[in-house]
Amino acid sequence: MKKTTVFIIVLLLMITSIKSFAQNREAANESVPIISATMSKLRSHESLKANIRMDITLDGEEYATQGKYVEEEATITSGDDLSRSRFRLDLNFPLSSSESLGKGLNKMTVICDKEIVWQYISIENNTWLNKIDINKVLDAIKKSPKKSKFSTVGGITGLGGLGGLVRSIRDNYVFTNEPVDFLLKGKTPLKVWKISGTMQPDLRGRLETELGKTKEQTIFPSHLPTDVEIYVGQDDDFPYRVHYYNTPDPNHPQTRTSITQLVFFDVLINDGTIPSYLFKSSFDQNNTSGQNDITDDFIKSLGL
Repeated sequence: MKKTTVFIIVLLLMITSIKSFAQNREAANESVPIISATMSKLRSHESLKANIRMDITLDGEEYATQGKYVEEEATITSGDDLSRSRFRLDLNFPLSSSESLGKGLNKMTVICDKEIVWQYISIENNTWLNKIDINKVLDAIKKSPKKSKFSTVGGITGLGGLGGLVRSIRDNYVFTNEPVDFLLKGKTPLKVWKISGTMQPDLRGRLETELGKTKEQTIFPSHLPTDVEIYVGQDDDFPYRVHYYNTPDPNHPQTRTSITQLVFFDVLINDGTIPSYLFKSSFDQNNTSGQNDITDDFIKSLGL
């Protein structure tokens, strides 16, 4: 696999919680009230603005990625529809650890306008445009006997922005240790809860099977996050940091290495209305020849 392809996978996995991890399951980690409080608080915000930094380690090289994230709650109350939010993520990133971010040659934009999720990626003069039709997803949910498990689009990984990311962490990892009282250092030190988790054993087993790993093999693919740490503000329940790690051999925890450190800063909550043009794409949505509609695959990933 080309390094560029792996890099795209890592980006989508960490930010939009790529659909391979979107298998719906019972909320096995509700025993961690801090994570549940974070999810509830994120759903209650009218608007959210933040700068974002993501440091990625891939094959021994480090990549500095930066961008902006905005989200606006827009509840739908008609009939039995589900509440949903609009969000936008813009990232600039290099493909070489020595390349300057200032060039801005490589970009990823994810836009949700309440109807469609667009994933636009531009790397080395190659572009990809993926599309997920939210209404089609909702129709599939309503027709499914499992529909009671879904109360909000914000809880569906890949459609729910930051809330969806937090839910994917809660549902896909086991949290056996107590939260740690921790101080994030910086210009303004911040008291947070540091919560550590390891990938659900059944999920890890399923991924190993899908990736063709045999019982004789002990090494887990180095770009998949087997461990996670989430840093939640003690005063506002905001997830200021998410760190992903890979432990290729669970029998040897000392083999753990960092994959991604996702950092939100300059966070503004309920700081006025977000301009509607930010939720309109700057790429050509009408040029269907370049679009890849992944809605059906996404619905399958929800286990419906």
